[in-house]
Amino acid sequence: MKNILCFIVILIIGCDQVKVEPVFPLHGTWAALSMIVGDSVSNINVTTSTLQIKEDSRYNFTNNLGQIEAGTYIVSDSLLIMTDTISKPSKEKAVQVVRVNSDTLTIRMNFNGKESFMYFKRK
Repeated sequence: MKNILCFIVILIIGCDQVKVEPVFPLHGTWAALSMIVGDSVSNINVTTSTLQIKEDSRYNFTNNLGQIEAGTYIVSDSLLIMTDTISKPSKEKAVQVVRVNSDTLTIRMNFNGKESFMYFKRK
């Protein structure tokens, strides 16, 4: 019993000193499939929109109109916080990662004042 208690104490103390990088399969290029705005499927064709998330904490986003946004990002809990460094002044925005796996990504965001979801597939 004493050995188990010592092990638990060592484990707790040791955990404080170990930095664990989260496994977060966001890196890669994502192609938009569809978007829901409020309660309805949007009639905006988002299939030409792409989101590229790089391992060096940089991202690129091209929307359906061909407009490009790029800059840096951080991940905090379920939030993907992006800072567009192309725009002057820089603009920061956050989206919630609702679901991500090896081939699909769903983000939640505000679009024109309405709760919206955008669905992506990995390219």
